[in-house]
Amino acid sequence: MSKAEKKVNKKTCTVNSNICFVSVVNNFEIFNKSIKNNTMMNLYEQIVFDNTCNNISITARYNSFIESRIDTESDLWVVFCHQDFGFSEDPSLKMFKLDKNFIYGAIGAKVKKGLYIRNSRIYTDKRFFIGEIEQGVNEQKFLKLGKKIKKPEAVDTVDCCCIIVHFSLIKNLGLRFDENLNFHMYAEDFCMNAKKKGILTKVMQFNCFHIGGGNLTDEYYKDLEYMKTKYEKKKIISTAI
Repeated sequence: MSKAEKKVNKKTCTVNSNICFVSVVNNFEIFNKSIKNNTMMNLYEQIVFDNTCNNISITARYNSFIESRIDTESDLWVVFCHQDFGFSEDPSLKMFKLDKNFIYGAIGAKVKKGLYIRNSRIYTDKRFFIGEIEQGVNEQKFLKLGKKIKKPEAVDTVDCCCIIVHFSLIKNLGLRFDENLNFHMYAEDFCMNAKKKGILTKVMQFNCFHIGGGNLTDEYYKDLEYMKTKYEKKKIISTAI
C-alpha cells in the first residue's frame, strides 16, 4: 500500500467486509461529513488520498490504488467516490447481490431513441438520468435528481461521484483509468473502455447523496474534445452535459 493511502479505517463490517471506499480529498471537512463519520460507510475500509498539498489527478490516484492491490485482491467491491458523496443506507445489503460482471453507479445517463420536442425543436433522441440521488444545491438544500429504479438498469455511462466495480473485473480485464484525463470525463471513459471489452454499465438504486454539483471548466471541455477524438464520436453521453 502506498504512503499516499494514509488514512485507512480498519473496522470490519459484521455482515461482510469486502467493500472498500476510495476517495481523493482536498476538503477534509466535507469528506468527514460525507464518508468518514457516515455510519453507513465507516464500517468498511476507507482509502484516502490527501490532495491538499499535491493536487495529483484523480485518475493517477485511482490507478495507484489498483496497482497497490493487483497482486493481492480478488473478492472486493471497490467504490471510487467523490469526497462529498455518501450512502444513506448500508450499501452491502444491495451490493453483495450484484452480478460482478458489470460496472455500476449510483446515477447514470442513457440515450433513448424516439421523437422528442424541446424548445419547439424536434430531436431523434433524448438523454435520461437513471437512478435517483439527493443532489445538493448547497449544504442546506437537496433536490431529487434522476429516475428511481427498482432493479439494476443499463446505462451508457455513470456519474463520477460513484463508480462501483468488483476487483475481479478490474483484474481479469486489466481495467484502468485514462491518465490523460485529470479530473473530468474519467468515469465516462472507464465505462466506454469497458464496453469495448464486452462489459456493460448499470445503475443500482441506492439511498445516497452528493453534496456538490461540480463546475464545467475549460479543462472539462478540453477533456470532452479528447474523448470525442478517442472514441470517434460526435457526442459523449454523460450526466454532466
